[in-house]
Amino acid sequence: MGKNANLIRDHVNLEDKVWYGTDILISRRLRDNAPLPGPIRCSMLSLVACLKGTITYKLNLKLMHWVAPSVTLITPDSILEHCDTSPDSEGCVIAVSSDFLKRLQIYSTYQSFASITSKPIMQLNQNDLDNFHLYFDLVYKLVHSPKTPLNDKLVLDVLQSFFNYFLHRYEELELHKEQEEFKSRGEYVCSEFMKLANEYSVDRKDIGFYADKLSLSEKYLSNVVKRVTGKSPTLWIRWIVVQKATSLLFDLSKSIQQISDELNFATPSHFTAYFKKELGCTPKQYRKSLGM
Repeated sequence: MGKNANLIRDHVNLEDKVWYGTDILISRRLRDNAPLPGPIRCSMLSLVACLKGTITYKLNLKLMHWVAPSVTLITPDSILEHCDTSPDSEGCVIAVSSDFLKRLQIYSTYQSFASITSKPIMQLNQNDLDNFHLYFDLVYKLVHSPKTPLNDKLVLDVLQSFFNYFLHRYEELELHKEQEEFKSRGEYVCSEFMKLANEYSVDRKDIGFYADKLSLSEKYLSNVVKRVTGKSPTLWIRWIVVQKATSLLFDLSKSIQQISDELNFATPSHFTAYFKKELGCTPKQYRKSLGM
């Protein structure tokens, strides 16, 4: 009695709803602008689709804006409170009980479930939307069929595929976001490294100096710079030093010795070897190639 009462209370704002036993609920339409009698503690795992308009709820006290087309995963024991629904909103829901959820075995399959519950809203692309309608219509048809062992198995298999599809998409999007965040972070680190290299490369050609300036490990700095730019920090430092050298070589009033000293090389021969390694010619040959 208590369990059924909770289930009914959790879904009073659903219209056209169909139960399959007490474990599965499916509804083609969320009632327009009908607030939940809440806040309420949800008793089922629900995949709610906002197909048109917007729906605003507080989920575990956090304000959530569902903008169509999107789906939201609401886990058992979540606290849900209705805030607002746009007049043109359309949505639908599939919900399963905690007991049925154990039979789906999705918790053990998807390790990022905790991150999904903290970021439950997923915008749908056209392929996602097509798949949602495909699965939803099939489940809706199955729950209208007589409850037999065969139909029970079909419902279980389809719902498992349904939830697994969207959990997999959540994981893909989360991974993509992490990669984008890493790229963004990496681009920032590279930008700061290049600024420092332009400022200090004449005096400091060791990676450790730049890593310390950026409060990073040498390994992390090397990995990030190589991954973002395709070149290691050492190669960038050498390239910047050589660019400065080529600029100085245009000034004929300065000797190779003076340029070597200005770039903080121990000897002119060291400068010449450094320059030749990068450009394939000596500083003197470079000047000659310019007709100087």
